[in-house]
Amino acid sequence: MMVNFSLSNAFSFMDAQNMSMLAVSSSKDDINLANVVSVRDERILKSALIFGANASGKSNLMKTISLMKDIVLHSVQAIESGITKNVVPFLLDEAGPTKPSEMEMTFIADGIKYRYGLSVFQGKIKEEWLYYTPKTRETILFERDGQLIEINKAAFSESNLFIKDGVIQKTREDVPFVSVVAGFNG
Repeated sequence: MMVNFSLSNAFSFMDAQNMSMLAVSSSKDDINLANVVSVRDERILKSALIFGANASGKSNLMKTISLMKDIVLHSVQAIESGITKNVVPFLLDEAGPTKPSEMEMTFIADGIKYRYGLSVFQGKIKEEWLYYTPKTRETILFERDGQLIEINKAAFSESNLFIKDGVIQKTREDVPFVSVVAGFNG
């Protein structure tokens, strides 16, 4: 279940933008209860409505969420590199094309909260990270910088097959590390 999604320097968004699915307190809580799920002491909306003026970025927000999903789920199977090339930086500012585009999602799976993100520049993954919160404290699972990686060997031992001396092995620079590990049931 998605809790939060943020992006920056992607499509029509230069500055960081955030879509939160956390429910806010309301005097009309009885009306909102049908759309709220309680997970790990957090009230999360089952659905949300995105509205705004024409050309305000609604479609690009959804496009970015979908693109992040495609990068994670389909990059490994792609014979040729290419899915990450679909990430387009903000082009209406001189700085946009010179900086990476960033996407991050917080979600809950099997009762555990995760925060996963990646940074893409010119079709290559520049940074990637995965944290989890098994109880109350957020813990690193891995952080990637280019092809260098730092892992939590105790909590993420399944990744050891793909790392040698802190450098990712068997992973193209346009493929998320999390996708490669997941492909081997990690």
